[in-house]
Amino acid sequence: MQIRTAIQNDLKQLLIIYNQAITDGNCTADIKPLTMAERQEWFAGHSSDKYPIFVMNTEETDTITGWCSLSAPRI
Repeated sequence: MQIRTAIQNDLKQLLIIYNQAITDGNCTADIKPLTMAERQEWFAGHSSDKYPIFVMNTEETDTITGWCSLSAPRI
């Protein structure tokens, strides 16, 4: 297992994981699956030095199995 900051190429897998949480009823922020364009805007608001997104992947297959992020507070 490896934990690293996310890169643009990870976004598709992050979206798949997030949308699965929505459809499984495990997400409280959104009620319908998001599009790549919607998630791209979210991704662009993060960087490794400010509000990073971390991914967990298996080193053998380089498959992302989970992620977490820090985000700016909503006011």
